[in-house]
Amino acid sequence: MKILRIITPIIICVLLTASSLKAEEKEVSENAIPKSIEAILYKGFLPIKAIDMSSHMSIFSNVVVNSTRVVFLDDTAEKIGLDKNELTNYLKLRIKNNFTGIKLETVYSDALKKYDDSEIGRIHVSVWVVGAEYPIAYLIEYYFFDRDLDEIWTQKIMGCGSIDAVKNGVKAGIDDLTQDLAISFFKARGEL
Repeated sequence: MKILRIITPIIICVLLTASSLKAEEKEVSENAIPKSIEAILYKGFLPIKAIDMSSHMSIFSNVVVNSTRVVFLDDTAEKIGLDKNELTNYLKLRIKNNFTGIKLETVYSDALKKYDDSEIGRIHVSVWVVGAEYPIAYLIEYYFFDRDLDEIWTQKIMGCGSIDAVKNGVKAGIDDLTQDLAISFFKARGEL
């Protein structure tokens, strides 16, 4: 027993010394440590060089389709006076204001060919409105994809109110989510 009491602390000291020497051998580079949680969660932002803001004709119908756009999930949004083209233009303005330094490509054909699929992003916002009279509820789903449509980032906002409150709330939601996306985007890249 006496020997065990004497040997146990010695063994522990030897093991601790050996493990600390082993830890000193491994140098941890500064680049190996992520600077933020966004760098871990949204590493898909790292290769992005441009956001696709182009428009093109749909192959299924004679309709112009925006690569970065707002869509309605039902016709109730239009019934209360929301306009998806106006909201798409508003979204593009918010992207332009929040993503300085990132190329915004507006030409569908040749300009986009210079990028790999992982280097170009698309933003898709869907708006769902329930009810045409007070109380009206809405859900905004905001997605950031690469060109392969791999989802990199998503957020949602819900709200309710009168027709005017919903119209203002949808625009404010697009603004807030675009800012949240920009913050996550630039933090993941170590630029914020």
